[in-house]
Amino acid sequence: MLAHVMSGTLLLAGCLATTRVSAETLTVGVYHNPPKLFADDEGSPRGVLGDLLQAIAEEEQWQLESLQCDFQQCLALLEQGDIDLLPDVAWSEERAQRIAFHEEPVMHSWSQLYQREGTEIDAIFDLEQQRVAVVSGSVQQRYLETVTERFDINVTWMPVSSFSEGFQAVADGDANLVAADHLFGGWRAHDYGLSDTPVIFQPARLFYAASPQLPNEVLSRIDDVLRRWKQDKGSAYYETLSPPYS
Repeated sequence: MLAHVMSGTLLLAGCLATTRVSAETLTVGVYHNPPKLFADDEGSPRGVLGDLLQAIAEEEQWQLESLQCDFQQCLALLEQGDIDLLPDVAWSEERAQRIAFHEEPVMHSWSQLYQREGTEIDAIFDLEQQRVAVVSGSVQQRYLETVTERFDINVTWMPVSSFSEGFQAVADGDANLVAADHLFGGWRAHDYGLSDTPVIFQPARLFYAASPQLPNEVLSRIDDVLRRWKQDKGSAYYETLSPPYS
């Protein structure tokens, strides 16, 4: 009987140790989406959500290892369990069936259409016969495709791998408009010679999405830190999200 108890105790201790190790060393996917997320010269996550994750990791004494990938690759790696966390992911019902999310949003955002000179877009119906650049697999793409199909609006979609690629396509005249997160648009639209349109859509909650294999404790600890820091105006949360990000 004692042998069975000792065996069970050792097994439990081994499981807890494995969980602690997996929770202390986290592999983070990093895709290029400044100012919210990008990799520095060493490949570490930076930008507003990258810096905030670094601060959370320091608070929780986690070690972060990063892997650079484009957005769709990152999502696939996350679903397969090849990475543990992916910053800057908007919650959707479809994604929640494949990957895990913590409860407290990191921040809120929305999307907007941006246009080049000579294009006058005031409403979604003005997209008829327009060429629109959208990031492949993004929430912007899914929303706009659904809405334009519903109202039988004929749009030519130009899939791109990043917001910056989409803005460049419009600047070069390859597309008339680009759909982007408003933080990126407000930060870079002027540099590309683009202006915002009145078409604002799809408020989004942004999270650190997680692999389904990641222990729930990690997500709970992220929630705990976010909730605590949001109650303190002098915390790392507000320092990181200070203008132009807030």
